[in-house]
Formats: sequence, C-alpha cells, structure tokens
Amino acid sequence: VVGAVAGNGGALTNYATAVIARSNFTSNTARGYDGGQVRGAGLYDLGLGQGGAITNHKGVLTVEDSTFTDNCAIGGSGGQVGPGIGEQRFSFIGHAQGGAIANQHDSFLELRRSTFIGNQAIGGSGILGGRKAENWLGVALGGAMMNYFIAEVSDSVFDRNEALAGNENTGGNPGDVVSVARGGAIFEV
Repeated sequence: VVGAVAGNGGALTNYATAVIARSNFTSNTARGYDGGQVRGAGLYDLGLGQGGAITNHKGVLTVEDSTFTDNCAIGGSGGQVGPGIGEQRFSFIGHAQGGAIANQHDSFLELRRSTFIGNQAIGGSGILGGRKAENWLGVALGGAMMNYFIAEVSDSVFDRNEALAGNENTGGNPGDVVSVARGGAIFEV
C-alpha cells in the first residue's frame, strides 16, 4: 500500500471490530509517498508509513495465535516543510510507525500468543524541516508494533524487529525531531 499522505495497513486497515486468529502476515508493506511539500490548510502530515501488516484506526481489534514476519512500515523520502504552514503544532514527514501493527488514536488492541520476527519501521531520508512549529522528520517508531492508545499484549514473542531512522534529514528549527528511532519491538506513546 502506497499513500501520498499515509500508507496505512499493508494487508489490512481496521475501522470497526475485527478478530484475527491463526493467521500469517509475511512481507507486507505500508509505504508513505516520496517527495511533496507540507503547505498548511490542514495538511500537516506527509509520507507516513503506518502498520506494515495492519493498521487499527478507531477500531477494536483482537489478534491471536498469529505470526508476523518481515513486514515493513516505510516513511517517504525527500519531503519538505514549505512556506505558509501557519501555526499548526507539528508535522510528521517521512514518519514510519509499526512495522507489523500500528494501533492508532482511539483504538483498542488485544494481542495474544503471537510471534513477530524481522519486522521493520524505517524512517524516510533527505527531508527538509521548516522554520515554524515542531516537525518530526524521518522518525521510526516500533519495529514490530506502535501503540498510540490502548493495547494489551500477552504471551507473545518479539525477535529481530527493528526501528531504523532515516538519514540526511535537516531540521529547520530547534524544536524539530530529526532521524530518531525508538522501540525495536514495541513503541508506546
């Protein structure tokens, strides 16, 4: 899945209630689009890759007895914060979150007896920051899983998952968060 603003859920995006059991997710990719410029008017995110296998967006998701192998969330490269972006609080550009699963705002995830091997969140590269607000450039969060709301994880295995920040990114002000990687297995806000 490739998206200009966001590539969500390489295999599945859940907006309701779903149960996934005894399933295998292998080599799925959610990729943010390369290039572009944040200009304001409500568009403050660009090139996001979220949930290499699954994005849970304002849903209730149960995953059990499943395996996630070599899935990737990849942030787009080459984007920039343009002029006239106003006074928004922040922009995400080339941001990657949840190599296998991204559990978004207002979402509930219950994860049981599952295995995560070799999944990656990879931030974008060659991104230029702006002079206003706070910008997150080429950041990677949660090689296997990123949780922004409520998640219960039990009896699961995480092996060789990685969060890899982008490179050659340039901030435009001291508040910018540039080329940071956190949570090789799980990142929780």
